[in-house]
Amino acid sequence: PAPRHRTLHALREEWIAPHERRYLSELLDATGGDISAAARRAGVNRVTLYRLMRKHGLRLKKRAE
Repeated sequence: PAPRHRTLHALREEWIAPHERRYLSELLDATGGDISAAARRAGVNRVTLYRLMRKHGLRLKKRAE
């Protein structure tokens, strides 16, 4: 069979995605789910952080009341 050809963008995304997801997960844990603090630490705005969370299927853990 012919080798499967993927674009550079697809290969890069495939490699980066698990690392990006782990980074975001650890960042959210470290900030206790504080989106503003997490965004500041990551050097992005809150909208970008929410977009990345959605991309990786990450949700904030509900806080105990």
